[in-house]
Amino acid sequence: MEAPASQGHADRQNYSRQIESSVSIIRVFELIVVPGLVQIAEYARHIFISAAQFQQTPMDTDDAVSIRIERQRALYDSAKSIELLICESALMYYVCPPEVMVAQIDRLQALLGLRVRFGIILLGTRLPTVPPNGFWIVGDRVLIETVDTEINTETPADLETYNRLMDQLWTVAVEGDKARKILVRCAEAASAAAAQMDGSPPQEGN
Repeated sequence: MEAPASQGHADRQNYSRQIESSVSIIRVFELIVVPGLVQIAEYARHIFISAAQFQQTPMDTDDAVSIRIERQRALYDSAKSIELLICESALMYYVCPPEVMVAQIDRLQALLGLRVRFGIILLGTRLPTVPPNGFWIVGDRVLIETVDTEINTETPADLETYNRLMDQLWTVAVEGDKARKILVRCAEAASAAAAQMDGSPPQEGN
């Protein structure tokens, strides 16, 4: 979740931190990017810089990154139920340099040891329904980011729709060891891409 076109990103990150701290359920689905709750600082930095350049907003990257990292305390709150579901494409589109993606995927592998539910929808999967965009369900609120703004709704019908969509998407996701194998494969591909850019031989996956 970034920011409306007329603002910088730090204020929007503060808003996310406030609403996430007050709820017990967070459900996230992303197609292209790794969810902000598990982004490493350098990955988040590239996301914010790219968004600010495109949207022509104030460049408050350092503050935005700092707050985004602070938001990740929610991952360790035993009172919260957190689900993070991504498409494999989020690991294969390099919104950052490939070497940063390698580090980001390593962070996701560590996530598998936490109490957070984490899943991946593989490329080529037959989907039960078509998700046109990523979305966040934060308590009784649905947040949907578009290219220049954000839809923020607490309408019961919208909440029911997006929870149902999330439930259906989970039916075709992989978790646990199967998800780990995908992460390893994508990390190897990112490492090879980084090596190709700097001319050094690719490193073996961990």
